[in-house]
Amino acid sequence: MKLNLYLVALFLGLAHTSQSQMRFTLREAQDYAADNSFSAQRAELDVRAAKAKVLETTAIGLPQISAEGSYNHNVQIPTSVVPGEFFGAPPGTFIPVRFGVRHSMTGGLTGTQLLFNGSYIVGLQASMAYKRLSEQNRTKTKIEVRQEVANAYYLVLAASENVSMLEKALSVVKELSVATRALYENGLSDEQSADQIDLSKATLENNLEYAKLQGEQALDLLRFTMGLPQGTAIELSDNLNQLITNASATAMINGNSEATIDYQIAKNVVQLQRLNLKNTQAAYLPTVALFATHQQNGFANELDRFQWNRFFPASIIGFKISMPILTSGMQHQKVQQARLEFKKAQLQETQAREGIALQQQNARNSYNFQLRNYQNQKANLALAERVKNKTMIQFKEGIASSFDYSQAENQYIQAQGAYIQAIINLLNAQTEYLKAFNQLN
Repeated sequence: MKLNLYLVALFLGLAHTSQSQMRFTLREAQDYAADNSFSAQRAELDVRAAKAKVLETTAIGLPQISAEGSYNHNVQIPTSVVPGEFFGAPPGTFIPVRFGVRHSMTGGLTGTQLLFNGSYIVGLQASMAYKRLSEQNRTKTKIEVRQEVANAYYLVLAASENVSMLEKALSVVKELSVATRALYENGLSDEQSADQIDLSKATLENNLEYAKLQGEQALDLLRFTMGLPQGTAIELSDNLNQLITNASATAMINGNSEATIDYQIAKNVVQLQRLNLKNTQAAYLPTVALFATHQQNGFANELDRFQWNRFFPASIIGFKISMPILTSGMQHQKVQQARLEFKKAQLQETQAREGIALQQQNARNSYNFQLRNYQNQKANLALAERVKNKTMIQFKEGIASSFDYSQAENQYIQAQGAYIQAIINLLNAQTEYLKAFNQLN
């Protein structure tokens, strides 16, 4: 029995561990963020709100039924006067008479059905266009989230690579520090050489700690971008070298600026402004509605004497037509404003098309530059490493000074930093390039 309980506890512990540890490739991280990031969730709520707006607008043209009721207590029954001759009094005299009862109650139903309204028809089309715009904004948000996740993912991997390189360099310097300090203590080297190597070691240790901190911050940023709670244990399963290889082998893309989501949004804005113009013009058209009303009216002087058979029905059915005749030019100016907004939207559409073409060209040029820069920095790093290794050998043989070695070590660290930055720039440039040509989805 104890063994069974132990196995169950072990199984639950393993299950908890597997659930708390999450592994993501770059693609999986982007897919997760596209559904769970804060921006993506807000965009999804906007789409749902737009769909509800469509249903709301549609309901305007459907039958509407409302109920209403009222109760009146006449504290003082209104008094009217009638000619006295009606009651045999001399002509020219008036007799006060009270008409009505102290209590009255009314209850009724009113139904309406819109038969024609130009603004309703246009509004229905506009609500559909608005829903389409919210869906396009959702698509754009997901593309931007994918780019942000990719950039954060690259930072984490690059920071890890930087830590690995610094740890390797620090290991070599520590060995050299021990050897140099031993030579000094045995009188075979001067104190300045030992101190210089110790200074290089301290510098590398500080750089290593800072690199680890950057790695932790990059991981926190990735969690935030993906919509994961801070502290969630995640592991990145993509290899930096493979991502670099893929980025270096990115094929040239020839895309149409009109296929991008930004242009589609600009085009939809034009459609919305066109519908807005039609809506203001539709205000000149009449509105026709059918209505029907049924009421039950009750009257009594005492509340306890209200009986159902004392309610009297009243029913009305008809239709209503309304049409503006004179607005003193106000509606005309509204139409003119809507027409100008429509022209502005058309201009913005043209600007968006040309701007996207420029963005694509810049993204292509930036990617090509960053690819060449990465290749140069990679060669520079290899050269700096060879110089450092040769200087270290010369230092051990007494040919080079500790200062020469420290200088070579500093050059190597600078080349390493430039190389890591070149990796980040290349991967980010590739992501921007794919985004510009609508391939980041």
